[in-house]
Amino acid sequence: SPTNWYACGGKDDVSDLVAPTNDTKAVPSFNSGIQDCLSDTTRMFAKTNVQTLELTCHDATKCNVSPDFAYFLRNTTDWGDRMTLTCMWEYNAKAGTSRSFCLIPMLEQTLAATFKPKTALVNDPDRCGFYFISYAAVARYSSQFGQFFVDNYDIEWSPSSYVANQAQFSQFNYTLLKQSTLRQNKDDFVGPHPYASVVQSFNH
Repeated sequence: SPTNWYACGGKDDVSDLVAPTNDTKAVPSFNSGIQDCLSDTTRMFAKTNVQTLELTCHDATKCNVSPDFAYFLRNTTDWGDRMTLTCMWEYNAKAGTSRSFCLIPMLEQTLAATFKPKTALVNDPDRCGFYFISYAAVARYSSQFGQFFVDNYDIEWSPSSYVANQAQFSQFNYTLLKQSTLRQNKDDFVGPHPYASVVQSFNH
């Protein structure tokens, strides 16, 4: 999903522009703003957040479908009517060129059909899905606020919610609860990001 793409190189600095252009034609220029997307630090943060960094083009009318080209999300802006204005980095390592350009506003599903992750990762069943929050509720939340993100829940369940207590609540039928109860693995970690690890300090 485009909402899970990792944005990089979003700063506006005219000194970065060697041969600035905003049309859809590829030009032999190098915009040094792409360096942020190519850095090991950015790759580390994208991996830590389990977000897609490098993309490939799948619509020749909007970008270059050649395998020599890589694309990175620069920034997005809500455009109304569920449309999103998306600006991208285009990078050709073989030719040593890069540029920044913006697409016309489009729906999220159109954007997802235009760019796809270079490396598609298999979903981890222990970390995917919204569990007790329905997809319909998440869709409504996302359409109103632009995204859905949770890193912590604080919920108190009633005693009757647990199969272990069914003997105390004979008036309830626990069949469906038993059928939908599965074992979920967990990781012990410090902080909001389960994939984070100790890294070198940036305050040198």
